[in-house]
Amino acid sequence: NLDQDRFDRIFIRAMTELAEGLGITTVAEFVESEAVTVALRELGVNMGQGFHLARPAPDHRPWLKQVL
Repeated sequence: NLDQDRFDRIFIRAMTELAEGLGITTVAEFVESEAVTVALRELGVNMGQGFHLARPAPDHRPWLKQVL
């Protein structure tokens, strides 16, 4: 509800400011619409993943399956 909920925007902004101060890259998950993409950009989020940005890709990391 980032595009609709004021509390969510405040929380995300606080997290991005903290991460920026620590030199950490921020990654948003579940980016499902253009409105959310715009809001995240405005809030300073560095990267994102979700259906709006790209469809899921096959897992090409067989070692990950072995570890789990």
